[in-house]
Amino acid sequence: MVSVVKWFILNEVIVNKTVFIVVLGTSPAILTETVWALAVNEKIVPDEIEIWTTKTGKEKFEVQVFNPEKNVWESLKADLIKRKIDIADKLILGDDSWKIFANTEKQRLEDLLTTDDNLAAADKMLAELRKYDEPSTQILLSIAGGRKTMSALALQCMSLLGREGDKVYHVLVNSPFDNPKLMPPFFFPEKKGKKWAERKIGDDCKVTDDMAQINLFNVPYIRVRPLYE
Repeated sequence: MVSVVKWFILNEVIVNKTVFIVVLGTSPAILTETVWALAVNEKIVPDEIEIWTTKTGKEKFEVQVFNPEKNVWESLKADLIKRKIDIADKLILGDDSWKIFANTEKQRLEDLLTTDDNLAAADKMLAELRKYDEPSTQILLSIAGGRKTMSALALQCMSLLGREGDKVYHVLVNSPFDNPKLMPPFFFPEKKGKKWAERKIGDDCKVTDDMAQINLFNVPYIRVRPLYE
């Protein structure tokens, strides 16, 4: 009876902070596509963003997204503002946003290639999730990026600690917008003035961003937390 009463209390808690956590590899578009889809399709703008990745993943992101010639992150925020979506004091990426996997000697990992690397990453993920254990904080976790072991471990961590209301997402985008050969690279449906951005693969394939379809799949997962609380 006690556990049943507690379950209902947890479900009546008012959420006052939403944290978006993304498992990221070397495809930065996973983050931008998911944030765009959350804001535009789900009407959710996270209060805080946390990125779980490797040293290489962060470097790739900074080169492609924070490019001096075109800051994709600022372009994304500008697009949401044009859509009348309130992002005030949100979508801020700073040093605290990055959680880089490290080995037992606290050396940042370039990649997760060994059993020890993956176990260290799992411990890091679990520790990071535990920081957001306040009942009024909602966790949204994307498992679309990184190696499959990263996604599998992240999902298991959510299975252990996830509460009713915490969600796991996978992001899906139609072809050819998921093709790494697309130039310029696709990060979200973008307009240049009143015209949609154009992209192409070689000379044979040409598309405009109004053809892009970004879908979020809400991944069902088993929450075992109520069994041991």
